Amino acid sequence: MKSTACLLLCLILGLGPVFAQELEPPYFPQEQIVLEGCDDNSPSECLFNSIEQTVFNFLSSEKNKKLLLKSKLDTIKIDGRLLLDSIGDIDISKSVLRLQKDEKLNKKLQEGLKESIASLSVLRVLNKKAQHWESKHLLNFTYVFSKENGQSELKHISPERKYSGGVIEEVAVFPGCERYIGAESVKCFQYHMENHIKKHFQYPKKALVNGISGEVKVLIVISKDGTISNIKTKGGHKLLKQEAIRIVELLPRFGPAKQNGKPVKIPFSIPINFVLRKSK
Repeated sequence: MKSTACLLLCLILGLGPVFAQELEPPYFPQEQIVLEGCDDNSPSECLFNSIEQTVFNFLSSEKNKKLLLKSKLDTIKIDGRLLLDSIGDIDISKSVLRLQKDEKLNKKLQEGLKESIASLSVLRVLNKKAQHWESKHLLNFTYVFSKENGQSELKHISPERKYSGGVIEEVAVFPGCERYIGAESVKCFQYHMENHIKKHFQYPKKALVNGISGEVKVLIVISKDGTISNIKTKGGHKLLKQEAIRIVELLPRFGPAKQNGKPVKIPFSIPINFVLRKSK
């Protein structure tokens, strides 16, 4: 029985009819969530303070203080992402509060952090964006956890970047996808990425002869100017890694990802499976 090589992409998804959009993203004024008890004059500050205090109260419980004491963290960082549904309520399925740097502790706190989001009561939404723009409310909370003589104390730290409202994020643009927006842009990107890998893929001969297969995850950074940098690999044999890197280095220059119209660098992961199938 002989072995034949094939490429299995983890990027596969159907690309149905996609129609061009001629709309300019409505970055400003930013979307604002007005919670009950807040007013229209400073809704973002009130939202931030409300969630920060809710999370603080949650972490300060005796049960959670014991968990924090067992951890090695002295600085607690929580990342938050809130999205609204079509009627202006918090979309619990897409919104999250997540503890950084300690996945084991994050799993133990997840249910309570989720309840911190579920407890929010939205009064109204100012400058609400259309669903296809998916305005995201990105929040970061930092607390210092001190441990001395068996005693513990939790304190707020002012954020480095002030939260000011919803952010419209645009993915990096593969050449040929410039006319699309939102989910359509993502589908177009993945479609062209899949075609690029199929076009340039060559199963390494030594790997084929020696029956070497496996997955290689290529990690890259798409810079503010759309160029690729910091190429790294995770998993897989070195022969497969070399081929995966070669393919990625042939990628064209992208249109950069953006936040509220401003180019930003983003990490991106490309998983590629090298599969050997035995033929009769």
